[in-house]
Amino acid sequence: MAFQLFLLEIQMDFAANLAFFLLEKTGSVLGVWQGKLSADAQRKLFGRCIGKGTIVVNGEAETICNRVKVCFGHDYDDRNITKFSVL
Repeated sequence: MAFQLFLLEIQMDFAANLAFFLLEKTGSVLGVWQGKLSADAQRKLFGRCIGKGTIVVNGEAETICNRVKVCFGHDYDDRNITKFSVL
């Protein structure tokens, strides 16, 4: 039981980290930020590395994803779409 409570606290910490990150970068916790993050920065921010490329943090939909270029750079594909609640 104590281990489950500990995991719950960690999950809330990642959600709080994402909220503060969005507030700092966009001015709103419901904003959308996209940019490059190193693997270490991803692990510190949301506890896992979802891939390299452009990371999109969407506060309104409460998701993070990895946006990669496809079709020789003419199109984008969102991969590893993860809800905040799963982190």
